[in-house]
Amino acid sequence: QMCIRDRSRSALTGDEKDVDAAQRDQLLAIWLTVSGLEVLSQEVVGSDEVLAVIQQQVCQTLMAVARNCKMLLHTLCVVVRGIIWLFEYAAHNLKQQMAQLILNVPIMLLENPDAPPEVKQLGFDCLGSLAHLPDFLPELYVNYDCCPASPECLLERTMQALHKGVFPVDGKIGGPHSSALHAMVATLASSLQRVKDSPVGCQEFNTRMVEARRSKLEQRAAASVFNTSPTKGLEQLPSLWPLDSSKAATFLHQNKFIHKKALGEFFGSRSKISIPEQARETALDGQPPPDFSKQTLQAFIRSFEWACTPFDRALRELLHSFRLPGEAQMIDRIMEAFAAWYHECNPSAFASPDTGYTLAFSLMMLNTDLHNASIKKKMTCAGFIKNNRGIGTGGADLEDEFLSELFDSILKNEIRMVSEQLPEDLGAFEWEQLVQKNSDRYLLRDAGVWGHHAEKLVFGSTWSGLSLIHI
Repeated sequence: QMCIRDRSRSALTGDEKDVDAAQRDQLLAIWLTVSGLEVLSQEVVGSDEVLAVIQQQVCQTLMAVARNCKMLLHTLCVVVRGIIWLFEYAAHNLKQQMAQLILNVPIMLLENPDAPPEVKQLGFDCLGSLAHLPDFLPELYVNYDCCPASPECLLERTMQALHKGVFPVDGKIGGPHSSALHAMVATLASSLQRVKDSPVGCQEFNTRMVEARRSKLEQRAAASVFNTSPTKGLEQLPSLWPLDSSKAATFLHQNKFIHKKALGEFFGSRSKISIPEQARETALDGQPPPDFSKQTLQAFIRSFEWACTPFDRALRELLHSFRLPGEAQMIDRIMEAFAAWYHECNPSAFASPDTGYTLAFSLMMLNTDLHNASIKKKMTCAGFIKNNRGIGTGGADLEDEFLSELFDSILKNEIRMVSEQLPEDLGAFEWEQLVQKNSDRYLLRDAGVWGHHAEKLVFGSTWSGLSLIHI
């Protein structure tokens, strides 16, 4: 950590020749923020007000800076310092943010083929520094690798990155490989200490973690098939049979490994499901209905609670849950189901579902018009109101104030329709959704509790990497 600290400080003193004035201003702001956190550690931990700022602005800023600093080493060093501090002092309040930070800073740096050697070395140094923290590995394992609600297996990804990093390129061992080796040894030392200090009576916890891990791996395997072929994914899950739309919708909503693009294509298609051989005994009355995907879409949308929810927010929540398919007919059936359920939740909002159906399309067109860089002449609020004249029942007009509020909402906060959200794609709404997920319980591990599966992940990768270096 001292090397990381010295490197970030050198940029502020003018030792870095490749830093322009704007970059130095940004670096100074980040450096002051991280340094302030380090100095006020104990006070910050007990402050709800400051913690709220950390959950929102600090974590989001660290990710944005890391991805937009053009691989400037000094800036990344400050970001890494911030990540190490956040895990040591505030991780139990930042479950979702820590997952994003670890994935999209050190792991991203290591998996980026264009990252220069010194940047990759920093990524390994970051993981090595984190591995020295007593609770990093076990808390990573129990909160992410064993948590079905988390879409990532962070300990597994960490060990894969380290294992790949120790391999020398062209037989030459340089700085990055040396740092990867040191980080891997740090994980091994930490794991061995965990095994040594593991208290008597932790068998019950380990058993629960083994079951949670098994369940998560089953979800990942099922999602892998669904992402390749949605119909086959449902057909090859006998645990879902006898299959009905409600049961399928629950599976698709809860499985965090399902790709948003595959989900959208399934909802938009007219998929035919066949009963697999192993599930025929449990099937009730033959095949599912021919348009099973439409029924599943309706059940999926009905899982949202939209009573008293603003129209644009409901649309954002829907489009955040899966990616709209490209064909107009597919989008049409999705918007029809959306408008019908929103009207049922808010019968006084519009006189009929048709109004919501038309307005949903209008908002998506407005979103494209306002936020597509290739469109030079942007729609105005007056133009948006004019375009939506007479869309109410019987040709009635919607209130100008209501349409103006919708226009302002889309103007200030783009609806981001992407298949898999990347950190730079996280707008205000997406980040709000991420922060809300922190209600998931973060498990703190005391006294060295450690699971056999975690030992296998760490020991297997370490011994494999060390043996190849020896050869």
